[in-house]
Amino acid sequence: MKILAHTLVLLLGGLAAAAGSAQTNLVTNGDFETHSISTLGNGTYHCFRNAAFHGWTQTTGDASFGSCFHRGGRDGFPAAYSGDAFMYVNDSGDINESIGQSLDLVGGTRYRLDFAVGGYAGLVAPLEVNLGNFKTTIPWRNADEGWVTHSFVYAPTSTGTAWLSFTSREFESAITLDAVSVVAIPEPGTYALMALGLGCVGLVARRGKQQG
Repeated sequence: MKILAHTLVLLLGGLAAAAGSAQTNLVTNGDFETHSISTLGNGTYHCFRNAAFHGWTQTTGDASFGSCFHRGGRDGFPAAYSGDAFMYVNDSGDINESIGQSLDLVGGTRYRLDFAVGGYAGLVAPLEVNLGNFKTTIPWRNADEGWVTHSFVYAPTSTGTAWLSFTSREFESAITLDAVSVVAIPEPGTYALMALGLGCVGLVARRGKQQG
């Protein structure tokens, strides 16, 4: 009886670990709180182009300004969605400015992509979002709406690396990005097995007391 109970506890521990790992954010520095604003920037922002900084790679578009790690509440920008900093995707409202990073995904697993989009003033231009074979475009909207959160589900068909990117698709509109995360979605069977395991542990414990 004790061996069975011990085995069930180990099984539950493994299932709980699996469920916990499913909630791990696969995006490096998705909140943009790791930056070089004070050391390489001017204390308010640090811009970079065709380079990689703190987990993110920038690819410049039709101009040369690039993207910027930016502190919230400065230079007329609103506060960050979370924490102190966010990413200014297209400095000076340039088109085709892009930031991205590579993620390791498992085929057949469902992943949830979450992020928040804001702006500077006026209209917020379309933002193209890519994750592996998944592609969508966040449409025009008014920056006065503040931060707007978005969530999508993506299931790669094969295991490998997938490129996550955010790209500005129009001129003259500041796009800000924050709270980017990609997490695996636990399969319903994982929680069902955990519930079954808990029930078995309880049953074994009750029988142990009765026999004692």
